[in-house]
This record gives sequence, structure tokens and C-alpha cells, in this order.
Amino acid sequence: MDGGAAASAFDHAMWDLAAQAAELPLARLLGSCDVAVPLYANVNRGLPSREPQAFALAVRAAVDAGFDAVKIAPFDEIDVHGRWGAPLPVTKQGMALGLARIEAAREALGPAIDLMVDCHWRFDQKSAHSMVDAVAAYRLGWLECPVPEDAAWLPLIADLRKRANHHGMRLAGGEDGVGCAAFEPFLAANTYDVLMPDIKYVGGIAEMQEVARRAQAKGVAIAPHNPSGPIAHAVSAHVCTVLPGFDRLELQFEESTLFDTLLDPPLPQPSRGQQHLPAAPGLGVRLHVGMQGGEGMQRLSWGRIAGATH
Repeated sequence: MDGGAAASAFDHAMWDLAAQAAELPLARLLGSCDVAVPLYANVNRGLPSREPQAFALAVRAAVDAGFDAVKIAPFDEIDVHGRWGAPLPVTKQGMALGLARIEAAREALGPAIDLMVDCHWRFDQKSAHSMVDAVAAYRLGWLECPVPEDAAWLPLIADLRKRANHHGMRLAGGEDGVGCAAFEPFLAANTYDVLMPDIKYVGGIAEMQEVARRAQAKGVAIAPHNPSGPIAHAVSAHVCTVLPGFDRLELQFEESTLFDTLLDPPLPQPSRGQQHLPAAPGLGVRLHVGMQGGEGMQRLSWGRIAGATH
């Protein structure tokens, strides 16, 4: 993804400068009059512990902050493929812990709030099928990335989509794609109900728009992957206003105070689960950059420091 990240950063910077030159917010330059986009809160990385009660408190805090959709990643004790370290086989205890976290979150949310679960590619064929059946009781809005996404896994993902749909859930994934061509196999194999291109990796704003156009033609929604810093979040928010089939944008919730303090002024605070766009030209955000020699803080346009998206 490194090449895609570099290309994306440069592309974001050029669009920012073009919008500044036109004295328009980026969304307006892209052709949108929208001033806000719907969000969902990813609470996973801001938890103080991995106890079920911590999940419950975190999702409840997101709802109290105005969100009507939240996401968790509960299956820490399972990692069949060793993506996150040493392989961890599926065990009854590991499944039970994951399901307990989902249950605690659902009980804290009540039935009206959307709950999404990210599996981070932790399962294999047999365990993925049983996991889909097990989580159905919790009425998930979507189930994300249950198994690896290499070509050999696409038929299984398509089968898991049918199984999830049978239980009233959507299946989501595809966050690592670089370039719109990377998403074609997912669409051709009918794998996902929701594709999740990431503005940091996809290769640029035009690539993101093309992914959305091709997805819409297949009846697939777009919910950009975005557990990112404030600059990437700002780019995503602007771009989401012009994406066909757009669903919701991800936002890291209460993960780091740096999300707000890196910018001056900070992004508008989410309100009622909506991200309001900055009104200033370009991305409408500026980074604090510490200066040497007692010069204090200098405000620099993102358009001049493209490499800081990562």
C-alpha cells in the first residue's frame, strides 16, 4: 500500500491547492453543495481494556455523543492466519470472548442503534461460517472482513455474503485496495454489500470516485475506511459528498487528543453523527508545526506538506 499512500498524499495536496486557488472548499470544487456527511464511530482503539464492559461503555459514550452507528472489533483471541502476530487458532473460549463483547455492546446500545463488527481477516472457512451464524443474534448492520481477501478466498467471501444476507446482515470489506482496478475482483465475484476504499491508499480522489461509480453499478454501497488522522479525515469528508452510493464515513472515536490538537483550528466537532465540513477554501484545515529556535508554532497549509497524510 505504500505506493498508493504516496500517490494519494500527492493527489490530496494538489486538490487542496487547486481549491484554495479557486477560493472554494474542496467539496464545492468537486461539485457538491453538501455541508456535512453522516459518520459512524469506531470505538475499538480507544478502549481502556478489552473487557466486555469496556466495549459497552465505549459504544454508549458514542451514542451519548450523537452517533447512531458504532463499530467494534471483538475477536482478539482469534487470528488463524497470523496476520497480527503468531497464529491463534479458533477456540471455544476465543469465540465466547468475542461474542461476549458483541453482546455487551448490543445490550448497551439497545435495538435502534446500528452495530457493526470488524473481524480483521481472522477466520478460516469453517470458523467463518459458524461465526456468521453466531453473530446473527445481535442484529448487526454489517460484518466486516471475516477472511483474507486474496483471489483464492473470493468464492468463500461471496458465500459468506449470502449467509450474512440470509441473517439480515450486510458483508463489508476491501479497505486495502490501491487503484480502482483492485476492487474489480470483489465486484465481479459479488463478494460484498459494502466496499470500503481508504482515501489514504486508493491512489487519489478520482480513483475513489471511480470505485464508487463501479460499485453503484453493481448495487454495492461505499463506506470509506477511515480510522485515520484529521487530515485524511478531512479529505474523506469532502470526497464523500460526491461519492455515488455513499453510506457512512468511519471516524475514530475518543482515540487520541492529537486528533483535535494537531489542527488549528480543529475540524468542526461531529454533531448528531454528522461531520460538518470546514468552510475555508481547500481542505479548510491547517496543521500545527513546531518550529526550532523559540519561533513557537507556525501554521502551514496541508497543501505544502503532502507527506503527512500517513
